[in-house]
Amino acid sequence: MTPQKQLTLTEVRRILPRRALTYDEAITVAEHQANRLAQALGADQRSIQEAALTSLTRMEIVRSSFESDDHHSGSSSYQAGRWIVQLDASESAARQRFTLAHELKHIIDAGSGRAYRQLTDQQIERVCDHFAGCLLMSKRAVYRLWGDGLRTPEALASACRVSLTAMKVRLTIMGLPINSGPRQRFSCRRAYRTGALSDSLRTSESAVHGEIAQGVPA
Repeated sequence: MTPQKQLTLTEVRRILPRRALTYDEAITVAEHQANRLAQALGADQRSIQEAALTSLTRMEIVRSSFESDDHHSGSSSYQAGRWIVQLDASESAARQRFTLAHELKHIIDAGSGRAYRQLTDQQIERVCDHFAGCLLMSKRAVYRLWGDGLRTPEALASACRVSLTAMKVRLTIMGLPINSGPRQRFSCRRAYRTGALSDSLRTSESAVHGEIAQGVPA
């Protein structure tokens, strides 16, 4: 891992304030972290390769079929000086890629339990999902593809190498119409009803933006 990559991951970690966050604040921070990382990886110009994500830290990907009644798509643990990320080999490549980005958020937040002490486990998982969505389908990338004429969820999902479901959720969050034509206009942002942004976020967002601008340490 080069010094530049270490610095990038360190900068991403530093975005997380050293205090307990509300759910909306955690969503805002996750989006800022994803945007910073997406920009560093050039995600506005191309889809992010798996190798780019695994190179950010010492990480090993283990693919196997999960056998559990409580099905989950992946997990991460720190063992012998490296992160082991387990992915469900039975799932699609797009789903595994999203899960890897989700687990990367857990890795970034390792040791930052204080920030999430007011959140439920389900909320933390939604924060990680939002991070993954913002990273793999960055606003710059989606807007650029939209401007290039890709106006259907299917075309956008293929270009970003994500599942159709993930792209539909992302378009809804961004306020882009799921069924659209060339002349159809879109709003800037809609409410995030499944674990991301809501109308009440604006107040929390302003506070967190101020802390980030002041360089709150990790």
